[in-house]
Amino acid sequence: MRGIVFCEFLDWVEDRYGLTMVDRIILRSELATGGAYTSIGDYDHDELRQLVAQLSSATQTTESELLHCLGARLFARSFEFFPRYFGSDHSAFDVLSNVDERIRVEIRTLYPDADVLKFEWGHEASQQWSFAYRSSLACADLVEGMLTASVERFRDQIELEREELEIEHEPAVCFRLTTRDPILTHPALTH
Repeated sequence: MRGIVFCEFLDWVEDRYGLTMVDRIILRSELATGGAYTSIGDYDHDELRQLVAQLSSATQTTESELLHCLGARLFARSFEFFPRYFGSDHSAFDVLSNVDERIRVEIRTLYPDADVLKFEWGHEASQQWSFAYRSSLACADLVEGMLTASVERFRDQIELEREELEIEHEPAVCFRLTTRDPILTHPALTH
């Protein structure tokens, strides 16, 4: 898992719970890195799981909720990390329909051996689209946080549903996005 995720998680923990909590969750985890991460490094995703589990225990917040919050933070920070990719986006669909092309290509270029998320769009009905997420890292809660943050950022009238499944023997999640706004269209389907 990319170091930027670890760095953002620890920054978020510090912002929300303080530096003492960061130290606490690092010390209570068994981390090969000792909790030292760089944004360009590559680390065992189990370390993030340990940190999240420790934070969950300390705050009585579910791991799912914490990953959801991290996803929302990563989405917001993506506009800072990759401003050239998001400048022309006007809706959640603009962002989401291009995330695979934009981010995966960038990550593959910078980190050829990274385990990159797989996103697949599908059109189910005139105002409903499905978004399949697959990764051996099984971070669906994080992805859901990113999706929710996207919808909230643009104030889109989109309802989000989640279904756990398996695709080609890999854990997967299907997110269904239904718009209540007849004007909102999925850009990839209108070209």
